[in-house]
Amino acid sequence: MMVPPPLPLDENQRLESLLTLKILDTLPEERFDRVTQCALRLFNVPVSFISLIDSERQWFKSRQGLSISEIPRSISFCGYTINHHDLFVIPDALQDPRFSDNPLVIGEPFIRFYAGCPLTGTDKHFIGSLAIMDHIPREMKPDDLVFLRNLAYWAQNELTLGEVNRSLAESNHLLKMIVDAEPECINLISANGTVRKINPAGLEMIEADHPDQILGKSIFSIITPKDRSGFKALIEAVFRGESEKLECDIIGFKGTRRSLEILAVPFRDSKDEIIALLAVIRDITERKRNEETIRYLAYYDSLTLLPNRTLFHDRLKQAVLASLRLQKPLALLIMDLNRFKEINDTLGHHKGDLVLKEVGERLRQVVRESDTVARLGGDEFAILLPSLEDNEYAALVAQKILNVLQAPFILDGLAFEVGTSIGIAVCPDHAEEVNRLIQRADVAMYAAKGASMGFVFYSPEQDKHTAHRLALFGDLRYGIEHDELKLHYQPKIDYKTRQINGLEALVRWEHRFRGLVLPDQFISFAEETGLINPLTEWVLNEVLHQSFIWHHMGIEVPIAINLSARNFQNEAFLALVEGLLFKWDVEPRLLGLEITETAIMQDPAQALEILKKLNAMGIKLSIDDFGTGYSSLSYLRKLPVNEIKIDKTFVKDMTTNEDDSVIVRSIIDLGHNLNLKVVAEGVEDHHTWVCLETFHCDMAQGFFMTVPVSAQEITPRLREPSWNFMKGSPESKTSL
Repeated sequence: MMVPPPLPLDENQRLESLLTLKILDTLPEERFDRVTQCALRLFNVPVSFISLIDSERQWFKSRQGLSISEIPRSISFCGYTINHHDLFVIPDALQDPRFSDNPLVIGEPFIRFYAGCPLTGTDKHFIGSLAIMDHIPREMKPDDLVFLRNLAYWAQNELTLGEVNRSLAESNHLLKMIVDAEPECINLISANGTVRKINPAGLEMIEADHPDQILGKSIFSIITPKDRSGFKALIEAVFRGESEKLECDIIGFKGTRRSLEILAVPFRDSKDEIIALLAVIRDITERKRNEETIRYLAYYDSLTLLPNRTLFHDRLKQAVLASLRLQKPLALLIMDLNRFKEINDTLGHHKGDLVLKEVGERLRQVVRESDTVARLGGDEFAILLPSLEDNEYAALVAQKILNVLQAPFILDGLAFEVGTSIGIAVCPDHAEEVNRLIQRADVAMYAAKGASMGFVFYSPEQDKHTAHRLALFGDLRYGIEHDELKLHYQPKIDYKTRQINGLEALVRWEHRFRGLVLPDQFISFAEETGLINPLTEWVLNEVLHQSFIWHHMGIEVPIAINLSARNFQNEAFLALVEGLLFKWDVEPRLLGLEITETAIMQDPAQALEILKKLNAMGIKLSIDDFGTGYSSLSYLRKLPVNEIKIDKTFVKDMTTNEDDSVIVRSIIDLGHNLNLKVVAEGVEDHHTWVCLETFHCDMAQGFFMTVPVSAQEITPRLREPSWNFMKGSPESKTSL
């Protein structure tokens, strides 16, 4: 229960001292705003203010990041601050019984962190405070405490103004100390770009051994040519009185290239005239490098370095439009490898990866520069041949592919043959729409495989193969309606606690005639046919039912399920989730929903709207298979998600493949920079587990801990204080 701040023993004298200053309810003043702006930049917080406490209220003389001008004293944090003779710091207000139900904590402005230093009047009675706040918990380092006291002393001088010259001199000295101690670069720059002042951090950033190397010289000498016009526009805007932000690159005096983020504001003299540009500059080189890595992952396969499905689909879409406009046919070849599974099963996935890389290299050799070779996933490849004169070139390329793949692949001294089946569809002869063209090339590939032919062009007669799909549709619908589906659970283990942080529910199909059918064999089919919506409803109902059972056993553990893009297109999905939560009386925080980057990007606007509503319900949201299809980091920042899951294709070889290791580390760093938890999927051995721990990954999931198991098998493990890895050793990998 919230406790109002107690009254100081000198309350009457304190109020007299406050009234003597004659400052309450006066207009904002730049001299106070300079202090709060400096606090904002120095501590990298969203809110800073100077406030005064009278008998009934806390009134803000200067505020940054707040829209209100006063609040009742009974709910103020600063009411406690004036009872302290030193700093008053609350690392996490939700964990402090004095503030956990404070309306400023549970509502706007959602205070989690607070640090305030008391301010006194001329007779040393405490009348107010300088304070900083944040929306997330944080700790104050010893240096931070010193800087906040110094800023409070500066604010104190502005309040009392008894000895103006002395106060001004001390303020300037304190400002210099703060600027010199600031870990980011601070510059004063003239209208023509001449550097007038720079702090020690700035000298280090530009690799200057002495201030004379840059003072009095043009800032443009270190800015890269491509960014000079942008910086010139920034200077012009600031000297018009505007605040501006810019990202640009520089080349330091020792040749190092850095990416910088610049916040520039006008610097005014005593007559309020702009005499310089004040720039606070942050080094964002590492962030840019991480963003480049993620951008690359969005469009290229990390194993073969070929375009991935996302980039290929985009190129195919553009090529189809050009084909129809220019009346020049194009050919789409889709192929997969024969006997590839034998190599994986015999020699392991690492050797299989070597084959895929070699296949990619051989395919590049048989196409033109204008053609595109892509890896769609697994052992499936696609080739786009635009601007054809006739179909003969497509047949020629297909034959070349068969020829280059006839040469054996040498692995561990043994020769392996890897054949292929190729399906060819031509635009506009076979289809004028991208998805239809892909579908028909796929049909042709299966026709080639069934006829044991190297390559086959699509023909309508091949669509008789859809009879099998029709039968599968009926079987799957029957399986959903008659409980042939089963759920298995795989835990996510927290690195810090070694405890189960949550479970992922994975569906299995026990077909009445065919036995166990794995997800890879029916999930994509369910998405194509629309059965994914009733399938998701079944999974969601079973998960919440199981959560209800565990709750009554005294077990509370979040359970996540996988969503499809089709679920986001289902208008009834939100109502379904809400209704099933109510039906089983399960708290939303115990339900997690995982959706892939690719699914989100099919309709980003709609995905964002639905995710916001799910987040508002209290459901935990994750981006699954992160790094395999994302196309906009700026969009990622908008998503109300709690965690990202690194795709297992990057994790499984990270201990032997430096590229995968860099990718995994970059994703972890990016996730933490965005305040997201990071889960690694596909952890299969102790070495990978340890490596991820050194990268500060938050959680791991995979065979090293356990294969997915039934609710009955996982229940005893949920009661254990920490995960016993010996119990979790995989006995078989066939269950996945």
